[in-house]
Amino acid sequence: MNRHYLRMQDKITKGTVIRYILYQLPELAVLIVALFLIKQWIKVSDLILYGIISAWVIKDVILFFYTWKAYIPEKKDIMIGKQGIALERIINSGYIKINGEQWSALNRSSVPLEKGSEILVVERKGLTLYVMPSGLKNAE
Repeated sequence: MNRHYLRMQDKITKGTVIRYILYQLPELAVLIVALFLIKQWIKVSDLILYGIISAWVIKDVILFFYTWKAYIPEKKDIMIGKQGIALERIINSGYIKINGEQWSALNRSSVPLEKGSEILVVERKGLTLYVMPSGLKNAE
């Protein structure tokens, strides 16, 4: 996998934005209903109500840029193609580090992965990553 592929995979798409918005709408609706019910019992100015709703929407917009990768459909697994480092010598299974996170890994090649060597993720099943040395083109 080349680095161009990795950059293309990490782009924000229209579908990701729509999926994020659709997940945020129910909580926004509950907030609005709750605020207007509270307004029936307590005197609150409209400016405060609209300010709270605006702050909530701004919060969602800001959080989007931190959480958008979670809204990518699973068929486009963002871990595939990532490069990392072997934390130990891996013949069959062991641990690797990618972006500061430790992952359980299975070696997909017949070549042992030495501690500190660069690895490439070729597949993921649950929380286990299938890896091979970064220099190889195909898993053996």
